[in-house]
Amino acid sequence: MQVEYEKAKAVFNRIESYRKCPSQDPNYVVIDANREKDLVPTFFVYEDGGEIYYHSFHVSPIPNSLYYDVQTPYGYGGPISTTEDPLFLKRAWNAYSDWSREKKIVVEFVRFHPILENWRFYQGEVFYDRDTVWIDLTTENLMNEYQTRAKRKVRKAIKNDLVVQWVTYEEFFNHFPKVYDEVMNSLQADSFYYFSDAYYKAWQTEKNVHFALCKHEEEVVATVFFYHNGSTMEYHLSAATDLGKELAATSLVIHEAALLGKQLGYKQLHLGGGTNSHTDNPLFFFKSGFSNRRGNFKIGKVIHLQAIYDQMKDEWLEKNGEIANRVLFYRS
Repeated sequence: MQVEYEKAKAVFNRIESYRKCPSQDPNYVVIDANREKDLVPTFFVYEDGGEIYYHSFHVSPIPNSLYYDVQTPYGYGGPISTTEDPLFLKRAWNAYSDWSREKKIVVEFVRFHPILENWRFYQGEVFYDRDTVWIDLTTENLMNEYQTRAKRKVRKAIKNDLVVQWVTYEEFFNHFPKVYDEVMNSLQADSFYYFSDAYYKAWQTEKNVHFALCKHEEEVVATVFFYHNGSTMEYHLSAATDLGKELAATSLVIHEAALLGKQLGYKQLHLGGGTNSHTDNPLFFFKSGFSNRRGNFKIGKVIHLQAIYDQMKDEWLEKNGEIANRVLFYRS
């Protein structure tokens, strides 16, 4: 059944940390809803025999219709369960499907977490998308796990007197939006990758987050923030100035984040993947320098109201002449 935030938080806290990722936390889902208008943080919980099935996501109105769709928050999501018993999962899925149709949810799109591999709790269609990179923080000497190119960059940053500071929300967001937007502008990034002031302000009360500034003398050359739960630290958003890129500032921040995560008892630092599925993608190549550990990033979909979905596609084609090759074809 659908539950309110406080109930969702209580249920989420009862689930062991190794079974969940930071972006499934109700706190994160609520924060992420500030990213775009019409995102409604929603929580579905099914309990039976002491076991829990938990699914957190955003519900949004489908443009020009009386219907809705479901998407996971920015990053990763998908359902989690305290058991892999197929009969329990079937009952949970049936309850979720009934709820979805009752709420006029036509279709959903899910990004599963590569470390949790929680697509095994999902009974919709699942597709492999790309590899991601994660660092094993239980390793005794982290630098020994890095590729030569990553070690070289970390040492370069140190040699050039770069310093990483873990700072407060206020200090971090005095710098981050400006640096981040400049980077996105230079990349001519899609609007999806820009964030509003409301989104940034929503992080103000979040405790499961670490804000890093990398400085050269007194100049901020890189800004990165990470969020976490009991066992996983997640690389979220980052940006570096031209000088920061030249001096390998982001490499030093990742190294310092791994040291911090290890000190605080996290098991892994998940860096994510590249901007596409190609193994020669520059971002993936950069991240892979820090670890040979890989996660499979998979996506999922299910169409709850097939007749309505087919009608929407027909009407879209008639009006626009072509259709995007994605399940939420009507969203840019």
